[in-house]
Amino acid sequence: MRTVYFREDHMARAIRKIHVRSTGCWEWTGTIDLRSGYGKAGNGVRYINKYGYPSEVKEQSHRVFYRHFIGPIPDGLELDHLCVNRKCSNPWHLEPVTSAENARRMMERRPFCINGHDKSLPGATYKRKGMPNFRGHCKICVMEQDRAYRDRVGQQTINEYARQRRAAKKAAALQV
Repeated sequence: MRTVYFREDHMARAIRKIHVRSTGCWEWTGTIDLRSGYGKAGNGVRYINKYGYPSEVKEQSHRVFYRHFIGPIPDGLELDHLCVNRKCSNPWHLEPVTSAENARRMMERRPFCINGHDKSLPGATYKRKGMPNFRGHCKICVMEQDRAYRDRVGQQTINEYARQRRAAKKAAALQV
């Protein structure tokens, strides 16, 4: 059974990891999640892990600071960085918004894809199957990726694979 207890000094420890920028951003200098780019801070909840050592529950640093200085994050909303700095933990640079609004704002703030192609032109992006509406993929990048794949694998191999798939579908339809 895990023993859970609350650590009172977690905010004092977290504040030591803040660097205040001239823009007003409280930039997190502690651990950064490599995938998301957000700071990771302990939220004060400690427990004894399965190896018998004390561990602290880690959470995105801006969420910890928002809850401490402003209050709970409303259900169904996420925090949008108005300063567009993922390392910023200043709670007054954050606004609770819906996921759709956050995604819309993100697309407005980033008019170029990671390779520098202009995504604001009409028809420059498209929605991939199963992706949310606001995650447009750059058509130029996708065409370049497809071209590189065809060069690497060979168009003949791709055509042969398609033929095999059609034959398998036809055989499955005949068996039913």
